[in-house]
Amino acid sequence: ITHPIPDLTGYITEGQVYVDRQLHNRQYACYAIGKDVQAMKAVVGEEALTPDDLLYLEFLQKFEKNFIAQGPYDNRTVYETLDIGW
Repeated sequence: ITHPIPDLTGYITEGQVYVDRQLHNRQYACYAIGKDVQAMKAVVGEEALTPDDLLYLEFLQKFEKNFIAQGPYDNRTVYETLDIGW
């Protein structure tokens, strides 16, 4: 978290969370490729996937289960979420 900053409503917030852009871009790229592989798997079957395709598919499944999914009763802080992403 950086310094306190006013937002557009005039309230002072605790600051901004800084996420390394390279990490963010890498995760987004792997997620997008994983979604493509998931769609391809539905057409050609898992047997036709390459070892790299299977890794992207595994990343997609873990990313959705551990990072994106958060139940209505899960109380996870921003820091805990970012730790999962690292």
